[in-house]
Amino acid sequence: MRDLIERDSYVDIAHFNLGMIHEQLNDPEGALIEYSLVGPGNEFLAAQAQQAGILLAQKRPDDARQHLVDARADQPDYAVQLYMLEVESLAASQYSDLAWQTARQSLQQFPGDLNLLYSRAMLAEQRNDLGQMERDLRQIIKAEPDNAMALNALGYTLADRTTRYAEAQTLIERAYRLKPTDPAILDSLGWIYYRTGNLPDAEKYLQQALQAMPDAEIAAHLGEVLWMQGKRSEAREIWRQALERQPDSTILRSTMQRLIGSENP
Repeated sequence: MRDLIERDSYVDIAHFNLGMIHEQLNDPEGALIEYSLVGPGNEFLAAQAQQAGILLAQKRPDDARQHLVDARADQPDYAVQLYMLEVESLAASQYSDLAWQTARQSLQQFPGDLNLLYSRAMLAEQRNDLGQMERDLRQIIKAEPDNAMALNALGYTLADRTTRYAEAQTLIERAYRLKPTDPAILDSLGWIYYRTGNLPDAEKYLQQALQAMPDAEIAAHLGEVLWMQGKRSEAREIWRQALERQPDSTILRSTMQRLIGSENP
């Protein structure tokens, strides 16, 4: 890596990889220095994300935020992406209030930006502010009626968190027509069919979703559908395999506890 830098060849890639090496060597300060030397280009956003992640892991949210403020000032062409990175990083590190402040600030600077609206919508859902989430997603859908991601996000939340099943199904089926192989949309489709009592179709689409993307949440959903059809050994096997892949999944564990607990009260 050092030789590449000395020869002024693939400099950004070299600094980024050196940052990763310093992290593996448990040298976060060295990693921060290397990531800070990555300029605009393919590795820039990843380097900013790594720096923010290190600072947040050190319980330094103010430093992480200031770093991203400085990055936006230095590279204004990346401002929207850096705002999204800040919101997502803060939220993932349990700084929900700071993430919310950043989301609101970003839309004051870039009102109507669809990517920022989507970031705020996802954060609003995590904060149980379903009204704000729905307003943001419907604004996106109004601007882009074929935005499958927004259609699916709104449809899934309505299916999972409300009883507005008819609206949810309409939204999810629109998303499915646009992207029939997307595993997240297949999962949503299976889930709305489960919510409306169509267990065979729910199983069919959730099986497709899990095959396309072995994700713990999809496994939790599929296992629940199998369980409710009396296919309990199949459900347990799906959950067992998913736990091996993602042992820290809270949704998977809570689903198992709820259903297995109901079997043996």
